[in-house]
Amino acid sequence: MKVGVQLYTLRRYAQTESGLNNVFERVREMGYDTVQYSGCISFPNNIKTETVKKLADDNGIKICLTHVSTESILNKTEQVAEDHLKLNCPTVGVGAMPREARTSKVELHRFIDKMNIVVEELSKYNLGLAYHNHDFEFNKIDGERIFDTLIRDFDKRILFTMDTYWVKYGGEDPVGWMEKLNGRIKDLHIKDWTDKLNIIEKVFLRQKAKMCPVGSGKLDFKAIFAQGEKQGIENALIELDIAKKPYVALQQSTDYLNKLFGTNQ
Repeated sequence: MKVGVQLYTLRRYAQTESGLNNVFERVREMGYDTVQYSGCISFPNNIKTETVKKLADDNGIKICLTHVSTESILNKTEQVAEDHLKLNCPTVGVGAMPREARTSKVELHRFIDKMNIVVEELSKYNLGLAYHNHDFEFNKIDGERIFDTLIRDFDKRILFTMDTYWVKYGGEDPVGWMEKLNGRIKDLHIKDWTDKLNIIEKVFLRQKAKMCPVGSGKLDFKAIFAQGEKQGIENALIELDIAKKPYVALQQSTDYLNKLFGTNQ
């Protein structure tokens, strides 16, 4: 299982062409050659898709996955497919379902039906479709967890970009859910989880946990990686949605994984 970087971690630095190039350079210097493109300058609207590909190639970077807006995936499927072919990126990523689908059974199934149509269209281009979870998928609608509905009713070709932090935040065991999703995970999001909070976070922000660099929290990444290797998951992508110093947090995660496994490749 190759370790890479979810560029959403470094999104603040990648909102211009030069900024994106610098992000690619620094990620490569840290030893990574695989990334997910998410939250950065948007293609093809604000930067040519061909330019993104050239910058990635020039820095020895492969884009294995994206996050594309649901609106674009549904209404501009052909363009989305063509852009991913230009990037040589095999999988179109869905970051989350629409808010209305999180509380309404009718809207949830409407979303599922639309995704099932999209995966069929993308398959004509030999592209995959992957859905990224948060914690709300563990909520119930009419007595059934949303996640269970997705597993059952999604076209079986739809993959899951399982997020270790959000599974734990939802009260579940990441390794157990990796086992449950066996065969439907190609790319894994790894970030750590801790319930060690300060008084402001506990009382005023009413948090029950927070994300932190890989290895600095309570998740068992040795077991997570062992399960990933067992399943043949291709990529483990470090993602730190919230970090005061993203590069520092990414380096901390890198140092931990290097110590745990000897190398980040």
